[in-house]
Amino acid sequence: MAFSGLATAIPLVTFAYGVQHSHYLTVSFIQYLNPLIQFCVAVLLLHGPMRQSHCFPDFTKN
Repeated sequence: MAFSGLATAIPLVTFAYGVQHSHYLTVSFIQYLNPLIQFCVAVLLLHGPMRQSHCFPDFTKN
């Protein structure tokens, strides 16, 4: 618990450094693709459960 602040600060500082030294178009494109990449890793590599109800929610149910 003592190092949780440090464990949070290090990725934020390195991200800020990386953004300052990159093109904003590159950073925004990576942030746009990030959820898709996480989804593909979860389903394809880690074999996470994926049912039809995850893709198409049924709004008729209460």
